[in-house]
Amino acid sequence: MRKSNESARIAQILNEKQSIAICLPQNPNLDAVASATALYLTLLHMGKQVSIAAPEEVNAQFGLAGQDKIQNQLSTEGNTLSVSFPYTEGAVDKVTYNIEGDRFNLLISPKEGMPKLDHTQVKFNYSGGKADVIITIYTPTLQALGNLYNSQKDKFTGVEIINVDRHFTNNNYGTVNLVDKKAASMSEIVTDLLRALNAKLDKDIATNLYSGIVSATNSFMAHAVTADTFESSAFLLNAGAVRKAVQPMQPIQPVQPTQIPPAVVQQQPQPQPQPVAQPQQVEPSMPQSPEDVQNMVQPGTAENKESASSSNWLKPKIFEGSNLI
Repeated sequence: MRKSNESARIAQILNEKQSIAICLPQNPNLDAVASATALYLTLLHMGKQVSIAAPEEVNAQFGLAGQDKIQNQLSTEGNTLSVSFPYTEGAVDKVTYNIEGDRFNLLISPKEGMPKLDHTQVKFNYSGGKADVIITIYTPTLQALGNLYNSQKDKFTGVEIINVDRHFTNNNYGTVNLVDKKAASMSEIVTDLLRALNAKLDKDIATNLYSGIVSATNSFMAHAVTADTFESSAFLLNAGAVRKAVQPMQPIQPVQPTQIPPAVVQQQPQPQPQPVAQPQQVEPSMPQSPEDVQNMVQPGTAENKESASSSNWLKPKIFEGSNLI
């Protein structure tokens, strides 16, 4: 478990503050969503007034607990009741209201030919308020929040901003920055933060965080995996995490023999048979006359001459000159 002054400071802030908003960046991966939803569920269990938002729809295939609570705008408790539902262009004809006794009725009429509104998809919340704390997850800059920040910059002023990230490019924009650039996953960082909070993790929270670690580390095969990664995973399993099949962030695909490009396989040159030189047959020349027979070297003659020459070379030689003075 990592222990840092930042974790202790964040734990103190979250214990003191009541209204908290959690923000995700554009196109968050499974690890980011897992850590954000786990933190959201934990703060709910602590009795906090908490919301979670992302600028775009989150991948529904992640299948994480609390994922359905993610909104597309920064929503904090205020005094304005907000009613929202799925909408397509031209589906609504008019919106009116009437009062019957002590009841206020909001009337939403669909356009002719369009299906009526599905009441099971209507969501209610309060807006117009301002969070005491904003927690950004896996967000290197505030601009990475998209419309959550660009259209509501006023909500980011005068509040505590807790920046939790592991990007190398994070510029520490928060009032408190828990940025671990060596961490193997966001879920690992948030696990340590929840332990600093002394929070009790249920099965859903532990499963989300464990799934985030497995996805970010390609089932613990990433180079960034350390002993802290395994220690956090063991803690989550002991807390009741359920092992589920998750999609890795960077799937490892073995190379198949059929995938090797033809240029890689170099053909060895085949040895070519060399022509065998045929020995030339030399026909002995036959003497044509008695003189030729006499001129032929007799056996032993050359050998005898060579022996005589060799013995003469051993004797001292005396040279006489005719031009002596």
